[in-house]
Amino acid sequence: MVFTTRVTVAVILFIIMMGVFPSQGLAQPTAFECLENPQLEGCPSSQGEQKENQQPSDSTVEMNDGGGLVWNVIKLIFALIFVVALLYGLLKFFNQKNKMFNQNRTMENLGGMNLGPNRSIQAVRIGGQVFILGVGETVQIITEITEEETKQTLMNPELNGGPSSQWNIKKWTDKWKERQEVGSSSSIQFQQLFENQLSDMKDKRKKVMNEKRRDSEHE
Repeated sequence: MVFTTRVTVAVILFIIMMGVFPSQGLAQPTAFECLENPQLEGCPSSQGEQKENQQPSDSTVEMNDGGGLVWNVIKLIFALIFVVALLYGLLKFFNQKNKMFNQNRTMENLGGMNLGPNRSIQAVRIGGQVFILGVGETVQIITEITEEETKQTLMNPELNGGPSSQWNIKKWTDKWKERQEVGSSSSIQFQQLFENQLSDMKDKRKKVMNEKRRDSEHE
């Protein structure tokens, strides 16, 4: 009870003091006080002096405004650089997170190349293996890429100067076509050699048969 009373009295005294001091600060001096002391705040002479003192300060404020404008422009440039650097860092961070997420996935599409309407070649990673698929009316496995360099190029294009996956697949398909052409040409040469040998065998057989006929006729 005593503590509550003391708190109430203290609050009342604080309110009274707050009400008294502003009224004294805002009270205007009387004419008699201005005659005795013209320097008092609120007297006409002091107001004139304040205006005179404000004139040079205005020029100082203008100079400060000019310097403040340059400083604001500099701060704006630095803020813009900071925002651009922050956006670049966030993009790099999210790309790295996406790359780690794709590496943890069992299957991943490494890219593709269009060959015509509704026809394309796709590179697909399944675990540690990379397959080339032909996609059309049906999906067929063309081949498996076993070359470690080609696999790394398809899986990590940024390690080789950052070419696109489509360009990597095109390079691989060109190599594959060259190998197919070499293989087909070698098979054609083998077929021609085989046919030549067959024709030689037929000619030799005919000669042997003709010689036997001649011998039988002479007998």
